[in-house]
Amino acid sequence: MTGPSLSVVIATKDRATFVERCLLALSGQDASIDEIIVVDQSADAGTREVCRAHEPRVRYVHDPGRGQSRGRNIGVGLATGDLVACLDDDCYAHPDWARAVRDVLGRHPEAAGAFGEMLGGEGAPAGAAGLEVSTIRFPAEVVHRRRRPPYHVGFGGNFVLRRETWQTLGEPPCDEMLDPGSPNPGAGDMDLIHRLLRDGAILVSAPSMRALHDQWRPTGALLRQMRGYGRGTGAYLGKHIFGGDPYAVALLVRQLAADAKLSASGLRRRSLFRVLAGGARVVGLVHGLARGPALARRRRGRTQ
Repeated sequence: MTGPSLSVVIATKDRATFVERCLLALSGQDASIDEIIVVDQSADAGTREVCRAHEPRVRYVHDPGRGQSRGRNIGVGLATGDLVACLDDDCYAHPDWARAVRDVLGRHPEAAGAFGEMLGGEGAPAGAAGLEVSTIRFPAEVVHRRRRPPYHVGFGGNFVLRRETWQTLGEPPCDEMLDPGSPNPGAGDMDLIHRLLRDGAILVSAPSMRALHDQWRPTGALLRQMRGYGRGTGAYLGKHIFGGDPYAVALLVRQLAADAKLSASGLRRRSLFRVLAGGARVVGLVHGLARGPALARRRRGRTQ
């Protein structure tokens, strides 16, 4: 093998079928992956059995706790690669994904990490009115050398950081009060990108790092997810606002405008779903903001 070693961390709970497809996509890569760590918070043995079929390439870790960020922290702590990537369990990497990871960071040795495309996969419900969740496309590769809205950089379902970058984020690197399984089920990735750019890290948005993200949730679950994303976003922004970061105030204004734009697009398209989705995000955002002071105090306590 040439180039830096690559570890992949997958945090999951009760989704053995998705994990199997994710692992199959990784096994079909045209470049090597040195280790895959699956951190499983499931109550049943389904995911364990899936991982057993991929041994010894896959390291299975059972975690009795809850939360995607917690699972990622455990996996990153165990990873030995020079590059440590995270994939969501319902994301399926393109066959040249591992090669693209090394190529991107090889061409940008100054970069702390890279975020890849997440394209819509199968299963979007008809009631979603064309609204894809957790997808992002890049028209070209962009190197981010200054602060900008984290959602312009990428999402947490498909990204890689250098091992030393993970270490600079502190312990634990991912905020366990954010993302699915926590009281604020979203925006752990936004918080991660926010902290990296705030501290001067260089990040790459890389269209060559491609993955599919299935749109498998039914319409009702999508609305709950949008509210949860809003709550996570509010909590993440509140943490930084009450922590004294004025840039987070500007991001809050932008987010409110984006949610209003989503609802307005629903009125133009006569789509009740889009109207409700925008409203759900705003309700969640306000709810999450109320948790900001507690998260800011918690963060200060960790840094003292």
